[in-house]
Parts: sequence; structure tokens; C-alpha cells
Amino acid sequence: MSYAIDGRQYIALGVNATPTAELIVLGLPEDSSE
Repeated sequence: MSYAIDGRQYIALGVNATPTAELIVLGLPEDSSE
């Protein structure tokens, strides 16, 4: 499951796991996505 928030892409790993504990912040703007 991946979704972009405030121009930042967040990838949630482990649906049954705690979202806040399983969030990886790439901190990469959508504009930098090549």
C-alpha cells in the first residue's frame, strides 16, 4: 500500500501491523520521481 501525502510518498509495510510503526518515509517529492 503506497500513498502520497503533502508531496511525499509513504509506503506502509504490514497491513495488520501498526501503521505508524510500519511507515517508511522516503521524503522524495513526486517531481523527483523518474
